Amino acid sequence: VSHRASGAFLAPGAGSYRLQALPFWASVVLFLPDFFGSPARGDHWGPANYAEFAGYAGVVPLLLAAMAVPGLLAPSRRAAWRAALPDGGARRAWFFAGLAAVAVAASFRSLPCLLFHSILPGLGSLGSPGRMLCLFSLGIAALAGLGAHALLAGTASPEGAPRDAGSR
Repeated sequence: VSHRASGAFLAPGAGSYRLQALPFWASVVLFLPDFFGSPARGDHWGPANYAEFAGYAGVVPLLLAAMAVPGLLAPSRRAAWRAALPDGGARRAWFFAGLAAVAVAASFRSLPCLLFHSILPGLGSLGSPGRMLCLFSLGIAALAGLGAHALLAGTASPEGAPRDAGSR
């Protein structure tokens, strides 16, 4: 009974779908959610509906997520981070970092946005590519959890060797 049942009303062509995506200049909302104002204050002047472009995770989750990724990228710290992460944590961190990156790329007016529209059937019926920011938030939340786990596990001693769990 929904207007999305047939997909006819909200299945735009690739050009129209791209125009509904987040413009690059609006990426500031990923780090400053009220940069374009807030509907609660009645001063929102952003590119579109405030909720369509909500991808802000928060300062603490962004910092914790950043803690999960450098352990994967810095070869000198890789062993200490892998020891601090749960089993398979490094693979999970790569997956969620990739998910967040792909979701952001597909939310903006970019080539990945058009590729997703043409490859994934029914994607146009979702309405707006900006809704992929939900997947960005999921990726950041998972990375923040892995970063918090590594932080609480005591990732490394000053010499770079993994700490003993009993030495906390």
